[in-house]
Amino acid sequence: MQTFVSDLSRARLFYESILGLEIKQASAHWIIFSLGSLEFVVMAGATLSAKLDTYGKTACTVLCFETDDIDRDYNQLQNKGVTFLSDVKTVPQGRFVAFADPDGNPIELIEPLHL
Repeated sequence: MQTFVSDLSRARLFYESILGLEIKQASAHWIIFSLGSLEFVVMAGATLSAKLDTYGKTACTVLCFETDDIDRDYNQLQNKGVTFLSDVKTVPQGRFVAFADPDGNPIELIEPLHL
C-alpha cells in the first residue's frame, strides 16, 4: 500500500512517533514502513488535499489497523492530537473509528466482532 504526502518529515513524525510504525527504509523522497509481512510506502511530493470533509462520501483507499481495544487506542491517539473523522461507531462486524494523517489521508482503527 502507498500514500502520498506534502511534507515527508511531518508524515514520518506522525507514522513513526504517533502511530508507532517501524521504518524499514527511507530516502529523501519516500519512507517504507514495515507492517509485519506487508509494507506501507509514504511518498513525498503531493499537494495537500482537503480529504477531511469527504471521508465516507468519496471512494478512496483507507489504511486500516486492527485493534483489540478501540477505546484505549482512540483515547491514546486523541491525547496525541490526532484529528478524528468520526466517533467510534458500532456495526454488525464490530467497531471502528476513522482519523486522518496530517495530509488528510484516512486511516481506520477496527475492532472486529469475535464470535
